[in-house]
Order: sequence, then structure tokens, then C-alpha cells
Amino acid sequence: MKIVFLYISIVLWFCIAGSLTAQPGLILETSGGYSSNVFHNYQALPDYYTDIDAYLHQDWIFENQGLRTFYNGALTSFDRYKDKNYQNHTLGISWYRLLNHAGNRLNAGISVMQRDHSEEYQWVELFTTHLYVNSKIIINEQLYSYFGLNLTSRRYKNLPAFSHFQSVLFARMSKFFTTGTTLILEGDIINKQYYPESTASYNPDFPEVVTVGDGNSTSGIVLLRLAQAITPKTGLSLQLQSSKNFITSERYLGNTEGFYYSDEEMFDDMFGYNDAKIELGLTQTLPWKSKLLLQNYMQWKKYIDRPAFDLLGNPLNNSELRNDKRWVMDITLEKRLNFSSAIEPLTISINWTNVNNYSNDAWYDYKSGYLMFSLEQNL
Repeated sequence: MKIVFLYISIVLWFCIAGSLTAQPGLILETSGGYSSNVFHNYQALPDYYTDIDAYLHQDWIFENQGLRTFYNGALTSFDRYKDKNYQNHTLGISWYRLLNHAGNRLNAGISVMQRDHSEEYQWVELFTTHLYVNSKIIINEQLYSYFGLNLTSRRYKNLPAFSHFQSVLFARMSKFFTTGTTLILEGDIINKQYYPESTASYNPDFPEVVTVGDGNSTSGIVLLRLAQAITPKTGLSLQLQSSKNFITSERYLGNTEGFYYSDEEMFDDMFGYNDAKIELGLTQTLPWKSKLLLQNYMQWKKYIDRPAFDLLGNPLNNSELRNDKRWVMDITLEKRLNFSSAIEPLTISINWTNVNNYSNDAWYDYKSGYLMFSLEQNL
């Protein structure tokens, strides 16, 4: 399946790209690093990893609209835990149209993505279809509005009960002040619905499905972001975000010993908990075409119906629900190198991320650190 999908993706891309005169482009990125906790749990098992990413696109630019076709292939491999290796293949089309000379704009696009794993992790392979449409409306020079709808379908071939359809309806207002301050307010309404497929046909190692509620899940997100230019080379930002689940119909996967599998996108998505998040950021332009980015955020997650367990898989004596506090610090140093005026500069970056996840569930009370070095070239 993975070979067929990749072949069809590349052939279709070149058929479309070759039918008209277009502007081709290629972005190559490779990165490697070290993780002190690749499984995100108390065991803290370390490993080295490598990422390779290629983004191939063709652009058609007209007077008031543009079209892009693209293919994106990505591979992640691990040195010790090779069973975690996986690859993504994405094929898509995006389009925009300028609605007037003021800069009002309409955007739309569709993409499909196949994620393939090694044999040990084939049970989480998926096929995703994503469709979006959004608009930018400039009310005046200092006030912009954005409205949009995102639709996503995720299909898990080996775990069909987790296949679902999700919609996101959002509205955003951006206010720009003459003092160099930017204020952004956004609200999202998110709905998730599992496809009506049998929950019985599972990998025998994972026979249990824990279902909370019945029907759709609906959640709301409110975001407030404040950014301030301190100097022409220094910027600060503060972001506050909160999510609330109005209707929860979540599914968790367990085994015969009663363990739950979480901290994976499929089993630990936002519909399983309410949260609040505060984030601080600093961007500093440095000499020699360098840039320093600092991000620090704290997140409080209160799970709605997920019990907390000890390391033996037993619920806590007082039947507590899982409750996490997550602190993440991220530091990135970037530098751009010019080798030729004919191509874009090479971007070199070094990143360090430190994660502290404090939880009353002993399995997910952990720390982890990530060190990454990457190269990116736009051709």
C-alpha cells in the first residue's frame, strides 16, 4: 500500500506540473538529534533519531490568484528503537484568490497523507484527508479579520474504531497598534465524530476499548495573543489559551492488564481533557544573519473521565482522575548562510527542548530533553 500510494502521488504531481508552465520549487531539510525519553513515560528510555524531509511544489501565479501543487515526503528513523521508524507521504493542492486591491483574500486547499510504520507499529498507520477554506478581510489598516473551516478525515486501517471525522470552525481578529503592539483574539469550535465501524476487530494485543459518552465530541478554544516589538531586533509575546469540552465521547485503548495507551495523538487528543495554557516567547535578531528564539509554556490538563493509575496498573485509592501539569522550555538558534545569489540561503539551526510532565498517573510523570541540529535549503 505504501509503495502504491507513493507512486501514484509522484506520477499525479508530475502530470499536473507538466501540463502548464509553472514555477517549480524544492525544499530539503535534514535533522538529527537525541531524545532522553522517546516513549514519553517514566521509564525515560533514550535514543538518537534522524529526520529527512523533502517538499516539492509547482506554483502558478496569475494577476489576482495563484495555484500550488505539492508533494511532501518525510522519514523519521531511530537508532536503537527501530520499530518506531515511520514515514509520511502527502500530496496536495492549494489555491488563493485576491478579492480586491485592499488585500482581502480567499484560500482553499485539499491534501491526502499516508503514514506508514514498521511492522511492530502498523496498528497505528493511518490515511488522512484534509480540506480547508478560509478568508482574510482587512477592515482597516490596523484591523484584520480571519474566518475559516477545516475538515479532516482520519482512517486507521488496523484500529477502525478510532477512525473519525473532525471539523474546526474558527474566527480571528488581529489588531495592530502604532506602538509596535499586535493583539490577536481567536475562537474555535471543534467537532469530532467516530465513523460507525465495529470496535471488535482489533490487534489481539490491544483487546479493550474504553468509551466515554456516546456520539459526537464538541470542544471550544479561546486564544489571546499579545506581541510587542521592544526594539527593531527584539520582540516579546504572551499567549493565553483555554479549551473546554462541552460534549465528550472519547475512546481509549487498553490491554488485558488494564493499562491505557496515551500520549499518542490517537489516544490523547484534546477531547479527553480540559486545559489552560500560558506561553511566553522572545525573538532576538543577532549579528551575522542569526536569530535566537525562546519559548516557555505551562499547561494544565484536567482529564474528564480518565482514571489515574499507579505503575502496577491499579487505580489510585481515591479514584482520582488523571491530572497533568506540563512545563516546556524551547531554545532555538538559527543562522543563514549565503553561498550563491542564485539560490536561497542555507538555514542552520540548533534546538534544545526540555519537557517536565508532572502527573498523578505514575506512568506519565516524567522528564525528557531533546537536542536537535538541522539544515534547510530552499531551491
